[in-house]
Amino acid sequence: MGLAIVVLLISLIFLFVLQFTITRAEEKPQQMFSRRQLAYNTVSTLVSTTTTYDDLTVKDLIQDCMDVVPEYDFDNDGDADSCETAEGIISNILTNTLKAWDKKYEFQVKLGPQEEMKISNGQCDLGSDPGINFIPTRGGSAQITVTLELCE
Repeated sequence: MGLAIVVLLISLIFLFVLQFTITRAEEKPQQMFSRRQLAYNTVSTLVSTTTTYDDLTVKDLIQDCMDVVPEYDFDNDGDADSCETAEGIISNILTNTLKAWDKKYEFQVKLGPQEEMKISNGQCDLGSDPGINFIPTRGGSAQITVTLELCE
């Protein structure tokens, strides 16, 4: 009788351990999907956000920043500063959202293989889930890649 109780207790413990390991395995894909969706939705919304500068979007500012001859001069000093303006707006939005939510991220804007802009809150490892948005240049000769990686 005592042996049957011991076997029953060991079986119950084994079932509890098995249940918790199976439950954890199911949460991982959902967390990865949520992080990937948050990154994609954030970068998509970010580039389509309208600014206070002549109702230009962040996408317009990034395109102007990557252009050989920038068009916009916001402080009338003769220097095209769409890159600084775009970086300031993007940094402000990411600080007030992802950083406030205690999320680590890396935001990058690349023209071809060359990195043009980088804003980060922490360092992302290989396990990050990127949200990517592609913007054509005005001339159409190259493609701008906007990437937001959320770290684990």
